[in-house]
Amino acid sequence: MAKGLPITPIIDYRQYRDNRTYDIHQKIHQFSTRERLLKANGNFDNQVMLVADASAFAGFNWDDPLDIAGSPNLAHLFIMMDQWLRSLQEFSSRTPENAVAAKPAALVEACYEDSLTGYIKHAETQTYSPGTICSDLYPSSSTPRHIAGAPLSNDIVKCQLKTIDYGDYIVAFSEDQANRLQAIFPDGVCDWSKPGIYQRPLKAPWLSFGPSEVNLYE
Repeated sequence: MAKGLPITPIIDYRQYRDNRTYDIHQKIHQFSTRERLLKANGNFDNQVMLVADASAFAGFNWDDPLDIAGSPNLAHLFIMMDQWLRSLQEFSSRTPENAVAAKPAALVEACYEDSLTGYIKHAETQTYSPGTICSDLYPSSSTPRHIAGAPLSNDIVKCQLKTIDYGDYIVAFSEDQANRLQAIFPDGVCDWSKPGIYQRPLKAPWLSFGPSEVNLYE
């Protein structure tokens, strides 16, 4: 993560589906990627996040990819990514700074509001917490893992355990509830302050995905 992702141009365009039953494609996953970038690189300047309602795809004008006034046009985003990559090729090295410098000025974070007169573009940095136009239009739902205390980065697959401390919870447990919790988790609960079991620092990006794949972990 720390080696490859910060030098990679990222356009993360998501159909908002948090308000649809049984759909796992939640907006929170965008922010998990963003949080990993923050942890690895200290910023997320090479990631551009866009959000629109799932019905927005019905309004795409594929015949005119530069027409982005009426809807979040996927064809336009392909052009933006092409410009970004072509510009990046002009640099002699791939660094996080160059990846950001190559980003087209017209490519900015935004969300698209469906109105009676068409889609309204709100250009603003996307946030996980409420309080902005976009986060209020398209609020981020949580997941069971995050409710249980997992970090927003969601980068712990198998957690280390710790003894249950009832002081960690904002509610008081009755004796019966405490006994039930202990019976469900006899070996303890996740200690999210520690790295996951078998989690190791990345040594380098993966070189290939073929049979001769190099093991880059300790």
